Amino acid sequence: EEQAGKFAQYVTSTRVRAARNISGFALPAGSNPEERKGVEDVLKKAFNMFSGELAGKYYSLGGMNAVDEEFLQSNGFLFQKPGPAQLLAVAGAARNWPDNRGIFHNNSRTALAWANEEDHCRIISMQSGGDVWTVFSRFCKISDTIKAAAESTGAKLMYSDQLGFLGTCPSNLGTGLRASVMIKIPLLNKDPLALEKICDTFDLQPRGSSGEHSEAVGGKWDISN
Repeated sequence: EEQAGKFAQYVTSTRVRAARNISGFALPAGSNPEERKGVEDVLKKAFNMFSGELAGKYYSLGGMNAVDEEFLQSNGFLFQKPGPAQLLAVAGAARNWPDNRGIFHNNSRTALAWANEEDHCRIISMQSGGDVWTVFSRFCKISDTIKAAAESTGAKLMYSDQLGFLGTCPSNLGTGLRASVMIKIPLLNKDPLALEKICDTFDLQPRGSSGEHSEAVGGKWDISN
């Protein structure tokens, strides 16, 4: 209880995210239109299986109207086509844009999934406050449902007993899990390097308002693994 109280006092938001990919389909950089559609079909089946707090709506990028686009943009949910000089575009992940790409969010906007962006599916669980356990539990429900949907079609998630979950970026091998909190510690604005030293002790990364090695507006820092 004491720890939960400290989190509630200092942490303003919590987020857990990771990529999941479906075996039998090429990763986005090497996929063709049929494979992208196959991935989207599996993911849409998963989204339709969501119930309770996970129930929500899927938006196809190709069929999105201006109202939905503005809504997703204002909430920071919308992902954009990679620019011609960006690595994803150069690697081929932007071919046939925006076909068979989309965004899902639940009704309370605490669960988000991107279809056919850098990976087949980017899962994000988030909410205000510092209840890490609830955010992580929701993430697990999303991942498990996508796994069940893939298996119901005769597929499975990309996974190696040696490497863990597989994805487009080698840095995401393993759990691929990235957890972060937005935490209020304004006095460390006086010495951002001191915070970096503290985080380094725990293998964590601090980011200010302009990224690494910068101050944080309002003293709110993003701390992640």
